[in-house]
Amino acid sequence: MRLLIDGYNLMHAQGLTGPRQDPDRLRKAREKLLKMLSKRLSAVDRHATRVVFDASMKLQVLPKMLWVDGITVEFASDSPSADVRIVELILKHDAPKKLVVVSSDNQIIECAQRRKCRVIGADDFMVLLEDPRRPVLPPIDTQANKRPPTLGRTEGLQQEGIVPKETDFWMEEFSNLIEDESVASQLNHDHKLLRSVDIAAIEREMQNVDPFEKATRKPPQKKK
Repeated sequence: MRLLIDGYNLMHAQGLTGPRQDPDRLRKAREKLLKMLSKRLSAVDRHATRVVFDASMKLQVLPKMLWVDGITVEFASDSPSADVRIVELILKHDAPKKLVVVSSDNQIIECAQRRKCRVIGADDFMVLLEDPRRPVLPPIDTQANKRPPTLGRTEGLQQEGIVPKETDFWMEEFSNLIEDESVASQLNHDHKLLRSVDIAAIEREMQNVDPFEKATRKPPQKKK
């Protein structure tokens, strides 16, 4: 559920309620409101919308819950009022930060704000509904389920060792060192790679050294 609407509160803002003792007028007002919501909401959003009405105002022939073009319409017959039922739904919602609550009722607003829901007053929501240029709900973030981008900017596949994009990242991290002339000169110094014959010579030397001497002798100093 992305959109939770206080039905009669919104109808009142729309000027549709009229005398509550007139069931037929209330039915027509509900139908008009639901028709407007159906027209302005996308198919996906309609299936994520619930409108709650007070059960005391419903016609006797209506069920507890019904669906209109995918919109869930609930009559709060098991709760003292629609306000109480809406508060229950807010408290039970598993992702309240993604929930939009439409109501001007103080109790509902306070509960929604505590749970970090987005709250829209009934009057403001009516302005939104009547403006076809503005979306009723923000688009679903399609990037949320995509793999997060890796570090850096370099394109290409990893061959071996560190990933190119990680190389870019660490180069940026240590860019201040590269700007240092003394460090940069060392980084740019050409180092010779050991050949196989050099490695073999080192291995022979290590085998001929006494273990005690090898453990205690100091490493040779590099010639300047």
